[in-house]
Amino acid sequence: MPNINIVTDKSNSITGARICNISVHTPSGTIHYISEDIQAKQMNDVAAAQWLRSHLLVLTNDDLSRINSIVTDTCKTMFAMWTEMQTFIDFKHVLFIPCDSHGLQLLVKDLLKIPTFKTIIDKAQAVVRAFRSSLLQYARLRQFQLQYYKQHRSLVLSVITRWGTHYRLIRSLLDSKDALKRYAHEYGDLPATKRLKTEVINILKDREFWSSLESLREVLQPLDEALKMSESGNSHLGHVLPRWMAIAEHLKMRRMDYYDELDPFMSIDGDDSNSFSHRYKRQILPIHIAAYYLTPENRTKPTPEHFESQLLSFFRKSTSSTADYETLCYEFESFRAQSAPFEYGRRCWTLSKTPRLFWHSAMSQSTIIGKLAYRLFSTPCNSVASERAFSIQNLIHTKSRNRLKSATTDKLTYIYTNGRMLDQFEGLFQPSSLPSIKAKSFHDLTLEDELALENDLLGIDLEDESIEKDNNENLGENNDEETCSEDEDEDENDQD
Repeated sequence: MPNINIVTDKSNSITGARICNISVHTPSGTIHYISEDIQAKQMNDVAAAQWLRSHLLVLTNDDLSRINSIVTDTCKTMFAMWTEMQTFIDFKHVLFIPCDSHGLQLLVKDLLKIPTFKTIIDKAQAVVRAFRSSLLQYARLRQFQLQYYKQHRSLVLSVITRWGTHYRLIRSLLDSKDALKRYAHEYGDLPATKRLKTEVINILKDREFWSSLESLREVLQPLDEALKMSESGNSHLGHVLPRWMAIAEHLKMRRMDYYDELDPFMSIDGDDSNSFSHRYKRQILPIHIAAYYLTPENRTKPTPEHFESQLLSFFRKSTSSTADYETLCYEFESFRAQSAPFEYGRRCWTLSKTPRLFWHSAMSQSTIIGKLAYRLFSTPCNSVASERAFSIQNLIHTKSRNRLKSATTDKLTYIYTNGRMLDQFEGLFQPSSLPSIKAKSFHDLTLEDELALENDLLGIDLEDESIEKDNNENLGENNDEETCSEDEDEDENDQD
């Protein structure tokens, strides 16, 4: 891989161990590199930068020029780590990317801090938690679900660290609305010891609650769709700005229903840390502006003044001299105008729907912009690889297996993740060193195939082995002859 894209994050294991992991993003999938227990090490910005640098030196065989990008979440420690790593000469060229999925989830969190929305979510959470804590009442609800929907439907609890669960909490309640209302009608008048709490029954009977829940679902649905798109492995930096612009337009439109709540939240001049403007400025960086305008399909999009200044700022930061900066600006203007070397008839324009392939084709035609744009569109825009590694870690290192050491869990995570990723290539390549297995799957080997494969791996030559076997047999025959002659001598002696 000429360009290596690194994803890193920090979390805790089931036993409270502090784990930092590193994954590598590739076009074919993500590769798990390491999950290390950092123990009592204080991971401030300097320590985090040194820890990551030491591992990347090993990963790249001391050639850090191969590192294309580093993707992290948007916490203060990670931003400080970026600043620290940019002081290293061998990281000057690296692109530092905030996780788009993480930013969208935090936007949902900021939105649900608005008192009106928080009240609705708290009530919805109380209903689900009440059924989850009473299996008898949950079983009764499921009987009504079978009557209305011919199937059971789950109620989802929201967890802030689980992306998208707030929207799924609301949708799960609305999907079982008739069954929940029926439960409140049938069991609401029973003694308190034989039903859910009175507060929960009152929520289920409240028409305003269901109306508010439906309105909040309409507010959160586009954000949930954007969150799911941001988690895709095919999502690139050029998609980030349009997603946030679409979300801003959606929230402005919803001000008709929630003006008092959303108008302050959407205020451009607001300095509130829970405002859309604050989250947008933290998430959308000049690199996202550049990727948007370097997307071939956005070639004719107008460039507002505030976008142009960020675009030029990124170009200046990406070049090492004034001459290179001028060349980059000229090539960008040529790309926008479809003038030489980006004339309409060039092959690259037939690949305009896939920016990465477009700029790969255009690299030979340009001096600077082709290589820079190709790097941008080879870069992931999320840290899903690290989150997936932590999820797999939690599946392996459970309460019933809490004696597993962190190093052992890392090895099991490594095998599970990378084994699944490599399965897609099974049968496509035939290593010359393993001629006996040919195109067979390792799971379909016969006993003879397994023996032949073992001999190949151990470096045993079957011809040499057969020759040695023949020699041993011949040696055995000679020994038998000698033994016989000795016996005959002994018989003769006995006769004498």
